[in-house]
Amino acid sequence: MNEEDIDKRWHEYVDLLLKTRREGIEGLIEWLDNSDFKTAPASTRYHLNCKGGLLEHSLNVYYCFSKDLKPYIDLLQIPEDTIILTSLLHDICKANTYITEMRNVKRDNEWVQEPFYKTDDLLPYGHGEKSVLIIQNRGVKLSAIESMMIRWHMGFSDRMPYDVLTSNAFEKYPQSLLLHTADVMATYFVEGNSEGMDKYSQCGFNDLFLGRCATDSIKKPKEQKEIVADGFKYELAPVDAVVDNINIIIVNDYKGQPIKVYAPHKDGLPF
Repeated sequence: MNEEDIDKRWHEYVDLLLKTRREGIEGLIEWLDNSDFKTAPASTRYHLNCKGGLLEHSLNVYYCFSKDLKPYIDLLQIPEDTIILTSLLHDICKANTYITEMRNVKRDNEWVQEPFYKTDDLLPYGHGEKSVLIIQNRGVKLSAIESMMIRWHMGFSDRMPYDVLTSNAFEKYPQSLLLHTADVMATYFVEGNSEGMDKYSQCGFNDLFLGRCATDSIKKPKEQKEIVADGFKYELAPVDAVVDNINIIIVNDYKGQPIKVYAPHKDGLPF
């Protein structure tokens, strides 16, 4: 992920957190901004083990939770600020825990050095419980339900002696099960790793997840991508694209409404 993409996602992340108006949230955002949260990977190898992966994963969990699990949110009457806080902050325990080292890898029958991520946790306090600790130490108050959701978001994959405790947590705080489900959905469905593996190609699915969650992915193929105006075919530009009359221009659709499009080059292909 390049710096521009990271910056865009960071502003989206911050705007969502500020939307909660939770006391102390500005101080927590400042702490995150001064940490490596924005550029850290989501893992060392399993999913989004790339620059900006942790930030991207946090947003993916939010969209999987808020959109794909909407019926359960309505059923359990979970407030919007709870969904935002638990989704975006569940993995802040990973901030300042990854380092980059070099290793020898064979590419095209030649040994080359490549960087890889390694864990070096200076505060080995656990996982979900560490996220809760950081949040509360930075002055953000969590409800009991929010604390339980973050603490147990790993579900049964947080093994050790916790199987019975996980079951009890899910039974007493079903909201915890929803955050865990959103986390797993983002990790196993939406996200890949640095190898660029399409996880479901062997099952006959290609480009299965085009959006940030299943709901977005279902809508994506239905979205109009091209427009014909004055006998020419144009590729639609993003609605927030800046019109410079060189690469991005405006044409009128069949209703006479102005639409932003990519200007075609001499070869007829979009910019």
